[in-house]
Amino acid sequence: MSQSFTRLLPELQATVSACIETALVLHATTMPQIRRVMAGDAVIEDYVRALGFGDRLVPWQHLGRDDGPDPDLILAHEIAGGTSLCPTWLPTRYQPRLSMVQGARSASDVQDNLKRIARILGNTMGEMVPAQRFRETFEGLRARLHVPGPRVLVLVETGRGRYRLTAPDHPCHSMFAQLGWISAPSERVAGEKLSVRTLSMVEHDAVLILEAWTGEERESALARHWPLMLSPAAETERWARLPMLELMCFGPSLPDRLADLATRFQALKPDTWDS
Repeated sequence: MSQSFTRLLPELQATVSACIETALVLHATTMPQIRRVMAGDAVIEDYVRALGFGDRLVPWQHLGRDDGPDPDLILAHEIAGGTSLCPTWLPTRYQPRLSMVQGARSASDVQDNLKRIARILGNTMGEMVPAQRFRETFEGLRARLHVPGPRVLVLVETGRGRYRLTAPDHPCHSMFAQLGWISAPSERVAGEKLSVRTLSMVEHDAVLILEAWTGEERESALARHWPLMLSPAAETERWARLPMLELMCFGPSLPDRLADLATRFQALKPDTWDS
């Protein structure tokens, strides 16, 4: 179809273009207007704000309350057979308003989610702008980083003071590989509980913790993650932390978060990464 379109006479091509523009206008004016959006998690909220609809967000805490605004649309991630929405249940009358968003595992997945949510919210003409900006930001970040990058030890928080090493197929490893970072553990230690033995078996320049829950107010990160003191990376403060959900389901602010991590880890000298 694209080939035949390019061969049209200028007058006919202008007519076809006008029809397309008219169809887009009709779509925008006739589709149900979504004035209030409820985000099931911080990543979904990130998507909505990136598309310029932050003023339509309503807190999930208001769900079902008589004095709260009723959402026209509820967006949530599908996770382990449930949803990222907390509470994980929905009153029957809200179920038709729930739309699931696939967890993004790559930069292209984030762009696809941006486009899909943009269409749902009626921003058909502007859906490419945030996706393009995301791609440019991600590519720009990758171009600025040293290759090869640091060896990052990724730990999953399973409880206070308890951690496990990630599995080799954890989605974070494919993303780090795009940045030139080395993070996937070997099969012999993958998924193991963190201990002095496992730390001694895994060579690493930096540590990233995927937090299972948000910390208490004014809680010291070092006090919470005291096992890090066993690692040489802790002595040089080459460690960082992210909520687990945000790294499992990448969002539009991912380049900014990665830039923060890169700033923390960039103090390493490139010549040490080859050894």
